[in-house]
Amino acid sequence: MIKWISLVGVILPALMMAQLAAVAGTQEVPADKPAGETKPVVLIQAYYPLNSDHRYIKDYLEKFAKSKGDTVRLEFYDMQTSEGRKAWMKTGLGCAGVFINGKTKWEVKKGEKTEEVDFIKRMDVFWLRSDFESVVNQLLSHAGKAKAASSATAAEQARTKTVTLYVPCVLSGPLMKVLAVYETQHPEADIVRQTYKPSELPSRPKGPAAVVTAGDVEMVQLVKRGLVDQAEVRAFATNTYLLAVIAATGAAPALRKTGDLAETSVKRILLDDPAKSSLGAAAKQALTKLGLWAKVQRKIAYPRPGTMLPADLIAKKAEAAIVFKDCLLEAGKPPKTIRIVGELPLSLYSPILYQIAPMKGAGRDTAQRLVGFLTGEEGRQALRKAGLRPTS
Repeated sequence: MIKWISLVGVILPALMMAQLAAVAGTQEVPADKPAGETKPVVLIQAYYPLNSDHRYIKDYLEKFAKSKGDTVRLEFYDMQTSEGRKAWMKTGLGCAGVFINGKTKWEVKKGEKTEEVDFIKRMDVFWLRSDFESVVNQLLSHAGKAKAASSATAAEQARTKTVTLYVPCVLSGPLMKVLAVYETQHPEADIVRQTYKPSELPSRPKGPAAVVTAGDVEMVQLVKRGLVDQAEVRAFATNTYLLAVIAATGAAPALRKTGDLAETSVKRILLDDPAKSSLGAAAKQALTKLGLWAKVQRKIAYPRPGTMLPADLIAKKAEAAIVFKDCLLEAGKPPKTIRIVGELPLSLYSPILYQIAPMKGAGRDTAQRLVGFLTGEEGRQALRKAGLRPTS
């Protein structure tokens, strides 16, 4: 039997604290490996808020890992704790999720077809237990052929110039491609990408850092907090992602189009606070032009920080929500548990400008070089290749 211990939201099997490299950057969990200990074949790292809505995920993963003995190790990071949240932010995830040997995306064979499954967000909603078990079992069966990827040495890390880039979740994927170009051209650079939600703006950094916002509402807040100098704010791209009205599949049958938000059967609509979110402000402007805002204003509910809106819809905590459509899509389609009721065209609200600025603090020159790249010609070319629309 494996004995499990809890360390500030991190669940680890006792006597199994081998040094390992995390998915993003160079995060490590250092510890000495006891003599005779069997090295696990599969490392599962799960990042979820350990509340009543997500505890079943921990229970399932813990039971599954124990059933595999020493071949599987589980680390559970409680995103509600300070240490757990710090660990989650280092991964670059924009939401909760599970890493299997350092990856969230895996190919899963289903019949004669192979599909890519991303083990992020809520289990049983966005990914299935059967797919998870299939991936782990396949890794175990090929354990003899697995080769551990070599990590950078301490000397190599010391030579890098680390910059933390805070990125809103809607831009996490495209900017990852842009940053890859920057790091290719600047091999001395080490970019640590940390994803945040509009209601959870970053605080003062300890080292060189820059921040990207999906609109001016968030950047204004950062300026007011004294974290960014307004004179150094630069717009680098224009939003092209549509806003979408969504609902849970099979729920709210009267909700068939955007105008149906005004129906009496729709009692609660989840939307980011327009005073704190550019998405929320754009949605309010669009609904106003459609003549709907006055009819639905009393139904609007601002979600708590860290809330996964699709999960709340499935749990029937609201009938509808408004999100960036592209945040919802997986392989070009929404999950089967969510349906798109309607879209809010870009013509209904003022353009949302993606902005970037170096954050105040030490090492500003390093952060400014990254900003200069993103707003320069090389950066614009990389933005276009990543599917974004540069401002000039």
